[in-house]
Amino acid sequence: MGDYGGNSLETALEGNMAEGGDRNTGFFHRMASAHRRNNSLERIKINGEWLLEEQEIREGIANAFQNLLSEDTGWKADIGRLQFD
Repeated sequence: MGDYGGNSLETALEGNMAEGGDRNTGFFHRMASAHRRNNSLERIKINGEWLLEEQEIREGIANAFQNLLSEDTGWKADIGRLQFD
């Protein structure tokens, strides 16, 4: 923070880091683990069918998006009258 020898906060942080980290490390680890659990899927319903196994879920999601993106919507953009100069 400065060449004047630092302040008490800087000194405290340096001391904690020298001792292997700060006291909040366990807290942040637990929070990260909780977020990971909350952001996971245990099951998903696709086309009226519940998928439970990880591989089923992966394939079901991939197939659903593939079907969605390959559908013929019946509408196509008409760019015939656009002039590109």
